[in-house]
Amino acid sequence: MTPGKITVVLSAILILLFGAMFFTQYQLFNAGSPTFKENLKNIEESVKKEDWDEAMHEVKNAERMWNKGQVLVAIKYSDTSYTLLNLTLKQLKGAVITHDKHEAVRSVKESIFLFENITSVSPRST
Repeated sequence: MTPGKITVVLSAILILLFGAMFFTQYQLFNAGSPTFKENLKNIEESVKKEDWDEAMHEVKNAERMWNKGQVLVAIKYSDTSYTLLNLTLKQLKGAVITHDKHEAVRSVKESIFLFENITSVSPRST
């Protein structure tokens, strides 16, 4: 095979792999109902109503969804934002457990920002 053909084949493989990664990421986080982001917003609404049982239910749903897709996100984008999102989700769970309304709302907003950043095509520096 000529170097040109090898380049074309390798480029095609890379494009297919990245396409598959983005498609899978979309399926995991955005195709279901509620989406990961909607789930975080549901947590915020439950916290504002001080419905802590519903908030914990939503936290567990968000955890389940994140656990399914975090490896894929880490492959695509391993940076401080990924680590911060993991920590922020744990802080969110702790805030819901301790019924800390202010910390829970702050953690939801931070989680949404970090999630949008790391799942975007072109992440911003944090």
